[in-house]
Amino acid sequence: MPARIGDGRHHVDCNGEFVASRSAFFPELEVFAREKHETCYPYYLHDRWQLTWILSGKVDLAHHGGTHLLNAGDAVLVAPFEAVAGRLYEHTPFGFVTLQIPDHLVSAVCRASRTGGRVVATRSGAALCETLIARLIVAGDGDAQRAAIDEALMMFHAKQSLCTELATRTVRSHPVVSRACSILDSTIEEGLPLTELAAEFRLNHRYVISLFNAELGLTPHQYLMSRRLDCARTMVNQGHALHAVAAAAGYNDQSHLTRNFKRAFDVTPGAYQARHCYMNSLQRFPHVSQ
Repeated sequence: MPARIGDGRHHVDCNGEFVASRSAFFPELEVFAREKHETCYPYYLHDRWQLTWILSGKVDLAHHGGTHLLNAGDAVLVAPFEAVAGRLYEHTPFGFVTLQIPDHLVSAVCRASRTGGRVVATRSGAALCETLIARLIVAGDGDAQRAAIDEALMMFHAKQSLCTELATRTVRSHPVVSRACSILDSTIEEGLPLTELAAEFRLNHRYVISLFNAELGLTPHQYLMSRRLDCARTMVNQGHALHAVAAAAGYNDQSHLTRNFKRAFDVTPGAYQARHCYMNSLQRFPHVSQ
């Protein structure tokens, strides 16, 4: 049966396809849906909050050295700049909906409750997420979307009986890691060899790797690859030509971009770009009925 997202009057049928939408009021606010995801995705981090709802099947969520099994109906909230990876459970496809939320749409109360890196799950998140996404799709203005997000995130932070904190880490504090991340972020296009990055701090490159692993759960190379993916996805979302995206995000050519993009998101950048539309334009959203 097709996965349905909605409030009874408005819904999205994934029908096995990749479905994407972004807010007309906040371009960085996006929703993705896939009923039959058949690939693992590598460690990936971004500058937004990520709320993922498992529609069907099971998935192993990897985060900071640990693995957590999520079942159908579970929802997980990942804080910005937390690297997570997804692995198929027993090689079985899973369905999901992911909401990417920019930090400026998150209330001060929710933001203040984040004392460090957080991966928080609710074991009965289906109703919460379905209601939230339906409200976002039919919202007539930005204030309504902001209110819907705020109410949903408060449940993750306030109702301890509903939520389980899967993993935490201390706030990134090592000055070498913070500075190295800034350097890598500014050299996404050309990249920076690890030896040069280590030389910047007059440190052994193995020690730099150990610092990254301790604070992020990633190597510097994995961090750079993740930031390239995030840069590429943002540019594709904005409608840039794919050859320009490849060059700006540090890929050798468009085919190199396509291989990495599909591996991470299970859809080509061209298809991703073509299927994006606005949340509040139901007639333009794939598989929406009223």
